[in-house]
Amino acid sequence: MSVLEDKPTDPAANLAAGRHLCFVKGNWDRGVPMLALGSDAPLKAAAIKDLRGANSADEQAAIGDAWWDLAEAKQGEERDTLRLRAGFWYRQAEPKLAGGLIGLKVKQRLGELATAGLSIRLDKIAEATNAAPSPTANRGLGMLEETSPASASDAPVFRFQTFAWKDGDQPARMIPVKNGLCFLSMVSGNLMGRGEAVEVTAGVDGWWYLNGKSQQVFSARAIAAESDRIKLSPARVVPWKQGSPAVRLIHAREGFCYLSAISGGLRGVGEAVHVAVEQDGWWHLSGKAAVPLEAMAAVVPWPPRQERPVVTSYAWRRGDAPVKMIHKREGFCLLTGIGGGFHGGGEQVEIAIGVDDFWYLRGTSQQSGTFGEAIALRFTGKPR
Repeated sequence: MSVLEDKPTDPAANLAAGRHLCFVKGNWDRGVPMLALGSDAPLKAAAIKDLRGANSADEQAAIGDAWWDLAEAKQGEERDTLRLRAGFWYRQAEPKLAGGLIGLKVKQRLGELATAGLSIRLDKIAEATNAAPSPTANRGLGMLEETSPASASDAPVFRFQTFAWKDGDQPARMIPVKNGLCFLSMVSGNLMGRGEAVEVTAGVDGWWYLNGKSQQVFSARAIAAESDRIKLSPARVVPWKQGSPAVRLIHAREGFCYLSAISGGLRGVGEAVHVAVEQDGWWHLSGKAAVPLEAMAAVVPWPPRQERPVVTSYAWRRGDAPVKMIHKREGFCLLTGIGGGFHGGGEQVEIAIGVDDFWYLRGTSQQSGTFGEAIALRFTGKPR
């Protein structure tokens, strides 16, 4: 993986790693984004289609078709593995396909998997992933393509405000909790474990607040996202501290999570705190540091009877150019992780809307291993 550490988009390295993860380890959540960045054109096309997900049974069946067609040119275990990925999508589509040619084809192909003795393996895959019809762990898709904004008629309208806090300031009062969601968007300066902390939290008065403390040079920003159409609010905030195991939060099909607070120290390579969807399909909060470190994650359930966005993950590392994510008309982005050295040498990780109205994940650092992670919530305007 050393090539990928230096060149995360290297086609040959991504192909090799993606094939190993998918065909040997059976880890499609991590492997598909790498295949999508790989040098094998047919695999790349199928993987990109898989990453984009589906909004209907027909689209789910089409993703299955892409993997099935690839399997036709293979033999042995590779053929079976590709057909199982197709079956993963076919099973999601079948209950919603009322006959017709597509429904008959899906039923026939699932029958072929059963005849070949692959149904048990498909059952185990379904149990392990327990995935939603529209995948949320679309890691790497943002590195593949320019993001085109949805049409104004399709995308929800979000209104954004930015708030700032620095060491010595009083808490910044933002918007009423009932009006929208507020989230940490920038961390800058010293995180040396000397009492530094920052958080975005709901106050007892029903307002969102950005607050922190520090004996060093330290600052933060937060963004408030309001919409008349999409209503999101955290059900709870879950803590984690250094030395504790990863905390399981919520399944990806039930909601999403983001980093809402951090305190303590991040002094170098390998030190981090992050919220991410793991192989079991659940969001987890975890971290690692050589000094005391604590964090909190906000857990947000998908609201009933409202459209569910596509969730895409992005990463920025020291030396990278800003990472372009989605257009602000499509939705918004949230910080899910930071790590590396924050010694006050100009270290900063942030998500922000650029002059072109796209969201960017970016940073600056004079230290080693500094990085940031974010997710984009892309609302299509289509019903669930």
